[in-house]
Formats: sequence, C-alpha cells, structure tokens
Amino acid sequence: MVSGRLELTNVPVPTPGSVLAQEPYRRKALDLAVILRDKLLWTVSKTGTEARNLTAPIFDAIVATRRNMGAVPVFVEMPVGAEIDDASESLTRREQFLNTYCQERGVACVFLRSRFREEIKRGVKLKSSLHWDPKEHRLAAEQITDFLLSRSGLAPSAAAVK
Repeated sequence: MVSGRLELTNVPVPTPGSVLAQEPYRRKALDLAVILRDKLLWTVSKTGTEARNLTAPIFDAIVATRRNMGAVPVFVEMPVGAEIDDASESLTRREQFLNTYCQERGVACVFLRSRFREEIKRGVKLKSSLHWDPKEHRLAAEQITDFLLSRSGLAPSAAAVK
C-alpha cells in the first residue's frame, strides 16, 4: 500500500529461470532467519495486524469490481490445518476478521468450519494437513451450494440433487 491506496509493485514478476539462477548465491541461513522472524512477528500479531490492514483494501477492490459488474460478492472462509480440527464454537481470529469485514460492508459470507465441525462431531475424519481430499471439497461445495440456494430463493435442479 502506498498512501493508504493499493498500488501494484514488483513488476514484472521474475521468471522461474531467473529466480533459480540466483539460488546458488542465496544465503540459506538468512532465509531461515527471515522465516523465524516472520513467525515470531505473526505470533505477537504485528504481522497479523499488517496483513489485515492490507487485506481489507484488497477485499474492498474485489467487492467494488463485482458490484460494478452487477454481481453479488460472496466470500467463503475455508478452514485450513488445525482450524479444521478446532471444535470450538467461537470464531477463530481469521473468521472474526472476515465476519467483521462482511458485516461492516454488507457482504455475504460463508464460513465452512461450522459444517466441518458438525461432520467431525458425527465421527467423520477430515484431513487437516496438506491439501483437502475429495471429502472436504464435497462438504465445502455442499455448504456453498446450500448458502447460495438459500440466498437466491431458487430450488436445486434435479441434476444438482444426488
């Protein structure tokens, strides 16, 4: 951000070949130090605050673009990692941010963790490491479909009901 506005920087993006050509000269210890520093800053929430301050203007641009096109924006909060196994009823920090953002700006928002939590309570084992498997994708698709259909007032087509 520059002066409170989004501004495109770091273009053109380097090609993979040019990045790989520099790899032998990169100091791996420096990379490790940067990773550890960022993890520490995230833990004390400095980086988290900066990320949220940057995320809101990006979301604003997405919402404005969609609305200018006559579309209705909908954000979907997708749980990852330990969030999938989080059985608490309260919102996570990421969910709180998105919920507040959507409420303040009148944007529709779908939170998938509650659906995942219901499935876990029923004894379904969900994958909480690496990428989702088909089971998690199906649950997400069903929740998003249910949300969109409830908002549109449309009945699901026969092809969509299985």
